[in-house]
Amino acid sequence: RKGERDMVAMYHELVVRLANGSYERRTATLIEYADPKGATAMARTVGVTAAIAARLVLEDASKFQAGVQRPLSKEWYDPMLQLLEDEGIRLDERAEPASAEGAAAL
Repeated sequence: RKGERDMVAMYHELVVRLANGSYERRTATLIEYADPKGATAMARTVGVTAAIAARLVLEDASKFQAGVQRPLSKEWYDPMLQLLEDEGIRLDERAEPASAEGAAAL
């Protein structure tokens, strides 16, 4: 309806065990609101991400393997996160010490 805006919210929380045996809680949060005079938040977060992925492949296809890709390698996520931030879509990442008990709770 007129005057309404959508919002995209994403939250990841992981507890990881580091090489030295200690634990760390890592969180990533994204909150994106629609532009009242432009695209919806869903259109921006999905469409801009897809466009950036296509751009990365077109600029240097030799960096990426053939077929469907998951953004789990630095070749994908480092430039992707930077280019998304350049578009005003920012993932807030934080890390803090955690305990083994905290890891078991997740």
